[in-house]
Amino acid sequence: MEFVEWQIRPSAVRLFRQKGIDVHELQSDVAVKREDGGLEIDLLVVNETEVVLVELTLLGMNTRGFLVHRVHLN
Repeated sequence: MEFVEWQIRPSAVRLFRQKGIDVHELQSDVAVKREDGGLEIDLLVVNETEVVLVELTLLGMNTRGFLVHRVHLN
């Protein structure tokens, strides 16, 4: 999936700012491993009040998509 991340990463900051999400950090290929499981995140967008997790997917030979999970920090 690296080629998709390479294509999306440069425009991610612009896209999120257009949606009103300020971007302070942008990380790719984040992995969390725990005894009871783990999590892999393709792109992690962080600011002072929220975190956005982006999962890039291949939907078919020529179709790409992504899932976005937005979490507000308290």
